[in-house]
Amino acid sequence: MLIVCVLGNRQNEVLLSNTIQGLFFASPPMAVLSSSNELCRNHSAIYLRELEKLTIWALRMYDSSAKIPSGILNGNVNQFGDFDQCLKVNDENLGIKGQYCLTYVEMTLPSNANEKLKYIIDLMHSHSAFRSRLEDQLAFIFQPGHRVPRFSTMNWAVCTPASCSAADIEHEMYLLLSKYVDTTEINLRLKVDPDMCQTFRPSIVPTTGSLIAMSVFGILIVIIMLSTIMDKYNMFLNPEKNMSKVLHSFSLIRNVRQLLSVNESPEDIRSIHGIRALNAFMLLASHKSMAMFFNPYSNRTAMTEHLGKQWTVIARAASLYTDPFIFMSGLLTAISFLRHLDRKGTIDLPKELISRFARLVPTMGAIILFCTLILPNLGSGPQWNLVVKHHADICEKTWWRNFLFIHNYFGFKNMCLSHTHHIGIDSQLFMISPLLVWTLWKWPRKSMAALVALATISTGLRYYVTLTKKLNLFINFGSS
Repeated sequence: MLIVCVLGNRQNEVLLSNTIQGLFFASPPMAVLSSSNELCRNHSAIYLRELEKLTIWALRMYDSSAKIPSGILNGNVNQFGDFDQCLKVNDENLGIKGQYCLTYVEMTLPSNANEKLKYIIDLMHSHSAFRSRLEDQLAFIFQPGHRVPRFSTMNWAVCTPASCSAADIEHEMYLLLSKYVDTTEINLRLKVDPDMCQTFRPSIVPTTGSLIAMSVFGILIVIIMLSTIMDKYNMFLNPEKNMSKVLHSFSLIRNVRQLLSVNESPEDIRSIHGIRALNAFMLLASHKSMAMFFNPYSNRTAMTEHLGKQWTVIARAASLYTDPFIFMSGLLTAISFLRHLDRKGTIDLPKELISRFARLVPTMGAIILFCTLILPNLGSGPQWNLVVKHHADICEKTWWRNFLFIHNYFGFKNMCLSHTHHIGIDSQLFMISPLLVWTLWKWPRKSMAALVALATISTGLRYYVTLTKKLNLFINFGSS
């Protein structure tokens, strides 16, 4: 009887071993065994050993890593594995914790490569709707990264012991993929950014800056609640006093009423409101649809083929919805200044500048505070550091440029709140508008001729740069 039980156990072990080997042969585990870091090598060897024993934490680490999926020819190449399961891997006895890393894999072909292979790579990359290289660091629109995803690279998740560095994982991934990819035909490159490797954080300890930012927003919420209550029960005894005016301006009741008001000023240009609303809606739709590209589509190639059709230029011509805001701002500024000149013969520049800065600076400051010091602590995920944290790091270094309204001169990839680039342009044009409007009011004919000449030169320069640099006036299918 004892012999039968022993033989039965051995048979079960053999069957289990064969099952495991078959599973690993189909999708081999990624273990960092070639690292120069001894602790990383030891933990990786333990991981493989425990995986053969079907130890749960090792199975979870294996299960969390990306596997070769179906639908590769339809662009299903971005595999994010299981982020939460990987971070929960923890064996206190062995001192092994899970680490989630998102690796970037780039496969390119030489110009004389096989045409069938070219077509296969093209389908995998969804026709490279946005062309990029690993050197195109995290940037904004037209330089894919933290606002527009790279279509020319693949995102591949791996779960490894936390003792392994990003460089160790990058080297091991290259060795692993080189076994299955003919590197003489395909140029294979990998990158593992240390910022894209994450481990479990049991709690978030806010920095001093985050505490200050939360305190500022907390005080603001208290003021809003106090102002709203006072407004509801008519507690503003002296509404004409400056302090009462300032406090009353925070009332939700007052602001909602003004926001929804349809009363018109006699000096309003009614068509401006419609143009502004239409452009704002189209710009919002364009930005939101761009953000959707980060989702792991299983049919991304089909999606990009639809987005490359002619009628989609309505959404892809995003600049058409940005530039009109500058045009409308210039129109309203010119009309306002001309009215002042007709009535008083002068423009109160200090008042105009203070009014503009009072409208723009607090709002921009609040957004910078939130995006830099609070938002990074509100979530996590495979691409959280790519999309959110990197943008926060830029704002932490370059926030002062936004308050000087010069942030548009440093390129999208170095810009805090890159979607506010047109505010910088508009503010700079506002600075010179009093001089232009005054000369137009003082010498109408001469100034008009000078303005036409200036506009012609500006248009010519823009045409020259667009032509020589081969730029796209709208988001073109397959643009770099």
